[in-house]
Amino acid sequence: MKVIVYLVFFALGVLSLRKRWAYITFVVLGLLYFPVSVAFRLNPQPCELSLNSALATHSLGNYVAHHSVCAVLYYECGAISFGSLVGVWLGRSGSNYNGHPGGNRGGYHRQP
Repeated sequence: MKVIVYLVFFALGVLSLRKRWAYITFVVLGLLYFPVSVAFRLNPQPCELSLNSALATHSLGNYVAHHSVCAVLYYECGAISFGSLVGVWLGRSGSNYNGHPGGNRGGYHRQP
């Protein structure tokens, strides 16, 4: 049953790149997935407000997983920022991505 649910989410995720209704459906079903998976039997637990050795040991056990996810996200944000800076630089320099310098102000560039 879970395979069908994952396939539906995957299909909606792909469709949401083109269709607005698929994106809205994807978000709504994504928000409802966790309550439905526990049959709406939510069991909130109180927060631990004091720091003790058992909690610190448990938190440090998640060290590798959390830091690897943060490293991947940091790398992706850096790549996006670098791509944006390159785009701004090419736009400001007047290059038209074909290796021809200059502004191409008339909208027409004669190929040599």
